[in-house]
Amino acid sequence: MSARHFLDIDGAATLPTEALGLVDQSVADMVRTQAMGAVHGQAGLGKTYAVEQALARRVGEVAACWVSFPSRPTMRLVAATLLHELTRVPVTGAVTGSR
Repeated sequence: MSARHFLDIDGAATLPTEALGLVDQSVADMVRTQAMGAVHGQAGLGKTYAVEQALARRVGEVAACWVSFPSRPTMRLVAATLLHELTRVPVTGAVTGSR
């Protein structure tokens, strides 16, 4: 991601929480098995940060695809957006989500 969603504060450190470790393990499993996955939950809990940190530990192993959806997306929107982002093939008649 190009813009950071948190402040870079001198001397600050990331606390190795259980949730951060679970995200790291999940990303490691997805990379190892060449799978797709998502991290979801309430706003403001550090999901994006946790995924960015997990991916930063695996530079060169995987390319990430970042997508976002409106609240309560339809399965059609999710499928069409992922197909478009992963293949760059336009999905006719489908509305894709914004990034």
